[in-house]
Amino acid sequence: MSDTPLSAIQRRGLLALLTHPTIRKAAQSIGVHERTVRRWLENPNFRSALDAMLHAHEQQRLNERRPRTAPLVDALQNLSASQRAAACARLLRHL
Repeated sequence: MSDTPLSAIQRRGLLALLTHPTIRKAAQSIGVHERTVRRWLENPNFRSALDAMLHAHEQQRLNERRPRTAPLVDALQNLSASQRAAACARLLRHL
């Protein structure tokens, strides 16, 4: 793997990929062609940086949810197995 640092536009591309629903829209938002972003995704350094950002973003989302879900987890632990299964099924429909 190359240790070449990412360019400023590639770093902007990382953020764009996190904030836009498609590669095309991410590319448009930073003024590059979609093929350029797709090539960047083949670069191990870029891919590694994106994976790290995605992991950090997911951890942040989980941490934000934790205070809201803790009371639900406590309540579920106090139910019988059959009640817990039914309650989990209902909760999953709302996630």
